[in-house]
Amino acid sequence: DLFQPQMGSRLLNLDRDVAQWPWRRRLRLAVSPGYARLRRDIAALEAAQLATTRRIVAVSREIAEVFHRVHGVPRDRIVLVPNGVDTALFTPEAAAARRAEARAALGLAPGALALLMLAGNFRLKGVQHAIAALARCAAEAPEMMLLVAGAGPIAEFEAIAQRSGVADRVRFLGL
Repeated sequence: DLFQPQMGSRLLNLDRDVAQWPWRRRLRLAVSPGYARLRRDIAALEAAQLATTRRIVAVSREIAEVFHRVHGVPRDRIVLVPNGVDTALFTPEAAAARRAEARAALGLAPGALALLMLAGNFRLKGVQHAIAALARCAAEAPEMMLLVAGAGPIAEFEAIAQRSGVADRVRFLGL
C-alpha cells in the first residue's frame, strides 16, 4: 500500500552516476548485455512498485516531481513527507554551544566559512561539484572549508580535490 523510495528513482540515479564516468567506461557499458539487463530489471521493478502501490512517499518536492513527470505517477498518489528535525534537541542555544566545540575539534578558525555536505552517495549528492565550486571561490574566500560527512569513495574524491588544488581545504569526516 505504501512505497517510500529512499533514493528516489534508482534508474535515474544510476543514469546520473554513469553520466559522470569517463567516456571509455560509459562506452563499455553501452555494449554490455549485463548492464542492459540490469537497467531493464531496475526499470521493471520500479514500474511494478509504482503501479501496485496506492501511495508513494516522497521526501522532497524534487523527488515527488520526478515520480510524477518521469514515471507518470498521478500527483494525488504522491504524499510529501520531508525529513524531520527534532526541534527539542536542535535549538539555537544548544547549537551555539556545540558549534565552538566542533570548530575547535575540526581545526576551523572561528570566522572561517564551513560548508557541510552529508552524503551516502557522493556522486548523486554532487560532492565533485562542491569541490569545483570551492576551487572557483578559493581566491575570494581563502578560509572557506568543505566538510563532507558520510560513506563514499573517499580516495577518489580526495584525488578530485587534489587535482582541483583544494585538497587542504576539503575534509572527509566519514560516518
